[in-house]
Amino acid sequence: MRRNALVGIRLCTFILFLAAFFPAASEAVLAREIWSLVGGKAIARVTLNPPSYVVFGQGILDPFYGDVGGGWTTLAMAPDRNLYLLRRFQTIDYVYSVPADNIQVNGSQIITNVQLVGSTGLGDNLDGLTAGPDGNLYFSAYHATGVSSGQANGLYRFRLSTKTTEYVGTFANNGGPNQHNSFYTDLAFDPISGDLVGTGYDPSGKRTLYKIPASQVLQGVQQTFTWQSFFSGTPTIDWDGIAFDPVTGDLYLSSDGGGVFLYDRITGTNLGAVAGTAGTTLGYDLAYQVRGCAETQPIRALCVPGKQNEFNVTFEVTNHSGHTVNAVSLADPAPPTTTVSPNLLTGPPLPLSDNASGLLTVLVQGATTGQTVCLHGALGGGKGHDCTGCCGIQTCVRMPECDCLQVYSDSPPQCKPGNSGSFQYSFQIQNLGNSVIDHLFLSPTSGGTLTPTYLVVPSIAPGGIDPTPRTITVSGLSPGQPFCFDISAHDSAFTACCQKRICIEVPFCGRDAQNRRPETIPPGPVPKPTDVP
Repeated sequence: MRRNALVGIRLCTFILFLAAFFPAASEAVLAREIWSLVGGKAIARVTLNPPSYVVFGQGILDPFYGDVGGGWTTLAMAPDRNLYLLRRFQTIDYVYSVPADNIQVNGSQIITNVQLVGSTGLGDNLDGLTAGPDGNLYFSAYHATGVSSGQANGLYRFRLSTKTTEYVGTFANNGGPNQHNSFYTDLAFDPISGDLVGTGYDPSGKRTLYKIPASQVLQGVQQTFTWQSFFSGTPTIDWDGIAFDPVTGDLYLSSDGGGVFLYDRITGTNLGAVAGTAGTTLGYDLAYQVRGCAETQPIRALCVPGKQNEFNVTFEVTNHSGHTVNAVSLADPAPPTTTVSPNLLTGPPLPLSDNASGLLTVLVQGATTGQTVCLHGALGGGKGHDCTGCCGIQTCVRMPECDCLQVYSDSPPQCKPGNSGSFQYSFQIQNLGNSVIDHLFLSPTSGGTLTPTYLVVPSIAPGGIDPTPRTITVSGLSPGQPFCFDISAHDSAFTACCQKRICIEVPFCGRDAQNRRPETIPPGPVPKPTDVP
């Protein structure tokens, strides 16, 4: 806005039948899209893959002032897919919202379901807006009026829970609007580094992009920031809107109309307009779906040998809260007969620094085969070891069948060098039956070929684990599809046997890997494990 006017299934979770789950409400699947304001009076969705865009309406009904005027030039998108807007140049600038997936347009092409959220308490030119992973909104003031504590040109936080505004800070030696070390227009959290990135004027007075560590932005107030350039150099960036591809981290910039452009996030080179937006009125401000304060991914659920209705559940937590996490708390899952232990995890891999990931394993008791168990809890031990910015988590896993055998551990399917149509998969089994396992016979059930089809193993007693990872080679399948094979287990005399079906996903290899588009949704479900009498 110029001054005359702002995870489905983890890729390395290869035993997909163990990872049937539902994402937490704060972890909606990230689509490869960004959102834009249009001409200061409408909203557009820009789909990045495949490229296209759609405009919603030709005006916005202001539920507070009751008019359909302009000035809608700031936009943000929260993890729950709510869009938030500011209407600038008012005596008091208010925050509004509209659900991205339910924008209602009447016959006069007016968006009618924008809702009033609250007052910022500030007025005039609040020119940048973004959602944070902590569930709050952040905006940069080019020039704010009504400031009682803070700077007219600075960074502010709007707490959605309390509808209150806090002064976060400004750059050291801020020269004021359009001067050195100042905020200019839009801002967004980088999905790769977690840093807050925005447009501003550097110490030499050049307009470019800055970055501020998330740990400072998400926690502090009344701060003084050191200017850091987002790019490797200091290219001039004469644009207003900023957003990232939430899946790839690609950088997009825009002006007050004229389109949306892809930029090299290292050098700041303009790589061209996207989705046919060049020459349009798109681009007054940009937004994308910000990830939540944490991500969880189920890794596997394993039966506890000899223990009915007991399972070891392993899941991954990635911390985006902006501070170090020292503990993870988990409540007993539903139904009431199901319990989890421990309820409080404090050992390794904890503590987790911001943007770090770790695997956690808990014991679930009282669940049954085929039941989906959801673990709910929170990250803790942040700043001052209090609950400021409490970060809730959820992960759901379907309990496996507990007879015959289970894959105790595995490695990612690996493309076979020199053969783009083949891959190898390594795994270790655990005996869940009542008889010793000495022989394994393997046969594909979903097409393709598999070698070897017979494995001699050292006698694996009930509850025992094969000490040696077993590797198979698979050929003749299309990438991305499930590959299932049966394992028939026998004792030394072939007097006892059982069978289990294992399913994995065929990787992209060779030319397929080069042409592969990034995934935007989790892969479809594959058949669950099947015991054959």
